Amino acid sequence: MVKIAVSELKDRLQQDYERTYPGLGEIIRTVLDEEEANARKLSSFPHLFLPDLVEVHIATLGLEPSDRRDDDILSSKAVLVPSLRCPSSES
Repeated sequence: MVKIAVSELKDRLQQDYERTYPGLGEIIRTVLDEEEANARKLSSFPHLFLPDLVEVHIATLGLEPSDRRDDDILSSKAVLVPSLRCPSSES
């Protein structure tokens, strides 16, 4: 029963973290596997510790959520547009 709970939790965490960090599925899967092993060392109920262990591990990687990365990309690329003046009709 605990094995099923851990498996379902890992699937949900994988989906949640992949939405936050698209394209990093393999890294997320590795983190989940490592932290599952650590959670099993801590308790007979690893699913109680797994989310917090994964959150801390992800935080140590220094990853930025996708929505924040998009904002940073937009703010770091200045677009210079020359000012266009219409010819004066007063001539």
